[in-house]
Amino acid sequence: MTQLATRPPSAPTVAPIQLSQAADAVLRRWSAGDSTEALPIATIREAAKALPIAQARLEPAAPERWTSWLLPLTAVVRNPPHLDQIRDAASVLAAALATIPASLLTAQRQREACRRFAFWPSAADLAEWLEPEAKAIRAEVMALERMARAPRQPERPVLTPEQREAEAAACLAKAQALRAEVRAETIAARGIARPGRSLEPWQMIAGYRQTVERGGLGAEAAAIRLASLERQFPEAAEYARSIGA
Repeated sequence: MTQLATRPPSAPTVAPIQLSQAADAVLRRWSAGDSTEALPIATIREAAKALPIAQARLEPAAPERWTSWLLPLTAVVRNPPHLDQIRDAASVLAAALATIPASLLTAQRQREACRRFAFWPSAADLAEWLEPEAKAIRAEVMALERMARAPRQPERPVLTPEQREAEAAACLAKAQALRAEVRAETIAARGIARPGRSLEPWQMIAGYRQTVERGGLGAEAAAIRLASLERQFPEAAEYARSIGA
C-alpha cells in the first residue's frame, strides 16, 4: 500500500492586502458593483500595489495540495476512500474545482471540513462550500484591476502662503458682498421709507411682490412674507393687483 504524508504542507503563504481606510472603502464599493468614477492618485497607486498580492490569492490548488488537505478527512468520514485512491481523487478534484484557489485550503478550513462532512465530499459538496468565498476573492481582484486603471481626479494645486492669503481675502470680500446684497434685498422687500413716513399695507405687498418677481437672494423669504400679508390684508392685496403694483 502506498504511504501518504501524515504532515500536510502548509497552505501557500499570501501576504494580506493592506489599504488605507479610504482605499478600502472604495474597494468594498467597487467589489459590489461596476463603479467607474475618477479616483485620487493615492488610491490608484494603492490599488496597483495591492493587485499582485490579491492575484496571488487566486492561484488554483494543485493536486498535491488537495491530497494533503483531504487526508485528515479519511479519519472522520463514514466512507473514507482507500489511501491509494486519495491521490486519484485529488487529481479529479483539482480539475473539477479549478476555480477554488489554494489560499482557501487552510488548516482552519481543514478542521471545519472534518466537522462539516460526515461522508466523503464530492466536488459538488466542496464547490457549494468554498465557491462563494472564491467568488468574493475574484470580485476583489477585478475591483482592484479597475481601480488601478481608473481615471485620476484633478489634483488640487498646492498654494503658496501668498496665494492662501489672497484666496482668504477673496472669500472674505465675497462674503461681505453677499451680506450687502441680502441687506439690500431685505430693505427692498420691506419697503423701508424715509424717516417720518409709514407705508400702507398695499405698498408693502407691492414691494414684496417685486422682490419675488425679481428672484435671487431674499426672494424665498419675501414670498413667505407676501403670502402672510395677502392673508392679513386681502383688500390691500387686491388693490395692489388692480393698479399693477
